[in-house]
Amino acid sequence: MAENIESGDNLEEYKFKPLYGPDLTKRLIKQYQGKPAAFNDNLISQLEEHATHYGMWFNRNPEDDEIKMLDTIKQAGSGFVEGFTTLEIGEQPKNQWEGIARSLGHLGGFVGYIPGAAAGSSIKVLKALSYLKGKSVPMMAAKAVTEPVSKHAAKALTTAIGKRSDAVSTVAKILYNDTARDMAEGAFHLGTASAVSSWTKGIDAMVDSFAHGAVAGGAFRGIGNLLKSSIPGENALGENALGSIAGALFQGLPATMRGATAPEQIYEYMLGAYFGFKESPSARRTAMKYRYTELQKEVTSSKMMEKLDKDLIAKDWSPETKKVVEQYARASIQ
Repeated sequence: MAENIESGDNLEEYKFKPLYGPDLTKRLIKQYQGKPAAFNDNLISQLEEHATHYGMWFNRNPEDDEIKMLDTIKQAGSGFVEGFTTLEIGEQPKNQWEGIARSLGHLGGFVGYIPGAAAGSSIKVLKALSYLKGKSVPMMAAKAVTEPVSKHAAKALTTAIGKRSDAVSTVAKILYNDTARDMAEGAFHLGTASAVSSWTKGIDAMVDSFAHGAVAGGAFRGIGNLLKSSIPGENALGENALGSIAGALFQGLPATMRGATAPEQIYEYMLGAYFGFKESPSARRTAMKYRYTELQKEVTSSKMMEKLDKDLIAKDWSPETKKVVEQYARASIQ
C-alpha cells in the first residue's frame, strides 16, 4: 500500500522515472508503428508515459483496438473448447481482459452453455448449439460415473438400514433424507466433473479439483433444496434470483478473500451464479424425470394414471417426493 505524501516530503521521489533513454524510446515508438500487434498493453502504456516525459508524439494505432477485440474473442473461443473438451488450445491470455474472456469461455464450455442458444430458437445454429448444454466431456463423464454409484449406494444404504434396530434405522433415515442424499450426489457429480476437467494438469490437480468441486456441488444442491419450492409457483423468478446470488457469494467470496486474480474471481462468481440458478429441489427433479421418461412411454392418459398409482406404492420415494411426483404428474397428464 502506498504511503501518504506528507507536506515537506521530497516530491521528486514521486515523479515519473524513465526506464529508457530518449533514443531507445524513439526506436520503440517506430517499431510499434510498424508492428503494433507485437506490443502488449503494459508496454504500450509504458511507451505513452515515456513519450510524454520526453515530449515525443505518440498515438495508439487505431487497428490496435480491433486486434485486441479479435484476440479477446479468440480467447473466449479457446476457453470454451478447453472447458468443453478438457484440452488446452490456443495462446495464453496476454492481459487481464483476455484472461476474463478465456475464463468466461471456459465456464460456458464446462457447463455446455452458449448465451442465446435455445431449443426453441428460430436460428438453426443456436438451436443446434442448445443441445450441447450439460454435454461437455467433464459433465458427461461425471454423469456416467455418478448414476451407477448413486444407485448402488442407495441400495447398500437401504439394506444396511434394514438390518439395524428400529432406533438406529430411524436416526439413519433422518440424517440421510432426500436433501442429504441429493447433496451427496451433487458433491460427487461436480467433484468428478472438476477432476476430469483438470486431468491434463496431473493427479495432484485432479485431487484438489475434486475436493473443491465436491464442496461446491454439495452446497449448490443445498441451495436448490433449501431456497426453492418443489412445485414452481409465483415466486419462481425470485427464488432463482436468490439461488443465483447465494451461489455466487458462496463460490466467489473465498476467491476474493484469498486475493485471486480478476479472471479467477469472475469465473468463480459466475460459476456459483449459474449453478445457484440452475439447481432445484430433488423432489422436483425426480418428478420431472419420472413424468417425461417413464410415464411418457405409456400411450394413453389412462395408462399413465394406472402406472402412476402403481409406482406411488412400489417406488422407494420419500413421502415428500411421492407427494410432488403425484401432484406434478396429475397436473401435467390432465
